[in-house]
Amino acid sequence: MAPAGSKESFYAAIAYGANAVYLGIEAFNARMGAENIQLAELPEFVDYAHRRNVKVYITLNTLIRDDEWTKLEETVEALVAAGIDAVILQDLGVLTYIQATYPELECHASTQFSVYDAEGVRRAKELGFSRVVVARETSVEEIEKCARVDGIELEVFVHGALCVSASGQCLFSSMRGGRSGNRGRCAQPCRLDYACLEAEGNESPWLSLKDLCGIEELDRLLKIGVHSLKIEGRSKRPAYVAGVIRSYREAIDGRAESLDQRVDEMKRLFYRGFTKGLLNGESVTEIGSLGQPNHQGVSIGKILQFDRGKAMVRSQHELVAGDGIRYRDEAGQWMGQNLSWVQKKAADRYWIRLKKTPALGSEFFLTKDHALERSFAWAKVPLVPWIPLKGHCAINIDKKLQLVVEMDGESMVWQSEESIEAAKTRGSTEEEVKKHLMKLGNTPFFWEGLTLELDAMAYVPARMINAVRRQMEIELWARREKTLPIRKPAVLPVSTRKGKSLQFTLAVYGKGIGEKIDFSLYSHIWILPELEAEAWVASARESGVQVGWTSLYGQKYPPAGPVKEMNDWNQQERNQAFCGPNLFPMNAWTVKRLAELGGKQIHLSTELSLEQIRGIAEFSSAGLEVLGYGRIPLMSMRHCPMKMAGTCKGTNCHACSRIYHLKDREGRVYPVMRKGGFAYLLSDQALVAITEAQALEEMGVASLRFQFWEADEPIGTVQEWIRKWKASAWTSKEEQEQWIAQNGIKGEQRLLKRGVL
Repeated sequence: MAPAGSKESFYAAIAYGANAVYLGIEAFNARMGAENIQLAELPEFVDYAHRRNVKVYITLNTLIRDDEWTKLEETVEALVAAGIDAVILQDLGVLTYIQATYPELECHASTQFSVYDAEGVRRAKELGFSRVVVARETSVEEIEKCARVDGIELEVFVHGALCVSASGQCLFSSMRGGRSGNRGRCAQPCRLDYACLEAEGNESPWLSLKDLCGIEELDRLLKIGVHSLKIEGRSKRPAYVAGVIRSYREAIDGRAESLDQRVDEMKRLFYRGFTKGLLNGESVTEIGSLGQPNHQGVSIGKILQFDRGKAMVRSQHELVAGDGIRYRDEAGQWMGQNLSWVQKKAADRYWIRLKKTPALGSEFFLTKDHALERSFAWAKVPLVPWIPLKGHCAINIDKKLQLVVEMDGESMVWQSEESIEAAKTRGSTEEEVKKHLMKLGNTPFFWEGLTLELDAMAYVPARMINAVRRQMEIELWARREKTLPIRKPAVLPVSTRKGKSLQFTLAVYGKGIGEKIDFSLYSHIWILPELEAEAWVASARESGVQVGWTSLYGQKYPPAGPVKEMNDWNQQERNQAFCGPNLFPMNAWTVKRLAELGGKQIHLSTELSLEQIRGIAEFSSAGLEVLGYGRIPLMSMRHCPMKMAGTCKGTNCHACSRIYHLKDREGRVYPVMRKGGFAYLLSDQALVAITEAQALEEMGVASLRFQFWEADEPIGTVQEWIRKWKASAWTSKEEQEQWIAQNGIKGEQRLLKRGVL
């Protein structure tokens, strides 16, 4: 399964052996920065691929807002008309809409749908997906369990960039600058330098990971029964697509003469360090990329001397003009450039022209292998016939030419418009007739068997044979390319739900907090299961408040226990009355589906603005919840930056509960909390919506959620605001804002005001 972020990459993928390509169109895909293919051009590309037995999957793998829904409907209609093979989805609402409008269209669960184990695969099947792209942090052992789930296909990433956050669970870019990774506009803050306060302020790209290279794990994955091996890279150049697809194609087919050579070539195309990631349980200390967080290249030699813009270098690589290199200047800063001039002086000595004075004696790296990239060609490739036909042609005098063809076990008949005439001197020969029937060039068909019944002295003109053959080709291909009917879009009914009194819920994620809680303020209190034994929990239940369990991404609920809040699709629990923050509902269709699954209280995405929440409330009869106050997890990481920093020397990572802090160059400090083998990067400040409580209540939101992680957060002050609300003490929004400022409740309101891109 090859990435196609541009037309050239599309052709390169097919030329070098992809069985399928996935691509985005100009809207609703997770790589909005890629060139992408225009929707109007899509039918041409689908036809090109299908005629070469290659499937085309379209990525609609972002979260969609209600104000974009008309455009989504138009897009899906155009995709259906183009004859695509499947759509890859993150949004449950988009799945629900497609199932209602185009039930025959195949839907695949994107890696952004956050399925990481066999239970999640079962749930995806129940929801109606035909394939799941498992999360990239899933091990081969767990993938093997996933593959045992019958009735649904499995797709696994084997090469390319790794997200440090668990798939589909990153809000970092949204909080940093309003550009949502869940909407294809990630600004990649994970690739920046941060200071680890517990590592003496040492700066490094602690969150940046190496690239996945699973070429050595292919045999294991194929034996498991994985249906599709996926290459990441819709933002990469065509040469990258060509080289990586060629390497994996050869490895899958057992044709790789030198796997090491192919791996070396892939490094030259893009390399920030290779890792098998968590495919084979590689240590979380070894997947981080603490060097340059973009293309590092491969070391090819040393810089020996420098004089007036020219450097003498020693290199085992045959340097040529057009090669790209990376080196450190005399100040120690990394420099990158393409070579404009090279002069070979000896077997491994070259003069090259450099833009900056280099550090003498230092290594330099190849970032672009000009000769390798020029060896690839990604023009349109000739069509190799792959659909066998069996045929019998009857040519009888005074009868019409009849061509009987069998394809896929089905027999079809074509005949000429005119009857066959007797020749005056010489009839047509068998060789002449077959010559015209065999002209199946530029079609996917070939004759597996062709017999001929030819009357003596029967004359059949070439135009007659060609006309029947061409009609056969057109109709056979149309039969193979069955298109779905275009239907009237499904619509949502307007809700009749009226606004009720606003309720308040509480989520507790840390110790030392329970003693500060006024139980009477909340309709529900959610705790992590690990807090169940704390004394205050029993007291809360005795007071009459319902105390249930919530979870962080990646954490499995213990069996039994109290009522649970559902935060991902991987739990055995099927009671989904309470839908937590990690499901990210962003439109009314998603809320509708969650309600159909039993959702009575549904927490809306924190990426929504106030007006966007209002739009969802107009169509929803379920109880909607919005975050009133609290920090949120921006990332859920298997990778541990503290291990990489060398600050933590512990070995029992699964039981670790330490808290560290990363500071960005703007001075924002992000707590990183270890729980259950994951590291959770929290927002630098709380999100605050309490001054909008009146507006939220009026539009029909049922509850505000408050969540606390550490005992030193302003729990008492926030609860005092709730008491004043319940006592109807607030006279205006301005009064609340003044009180909040005076009492030191600080937080971020930008997302609620503007939403995200």
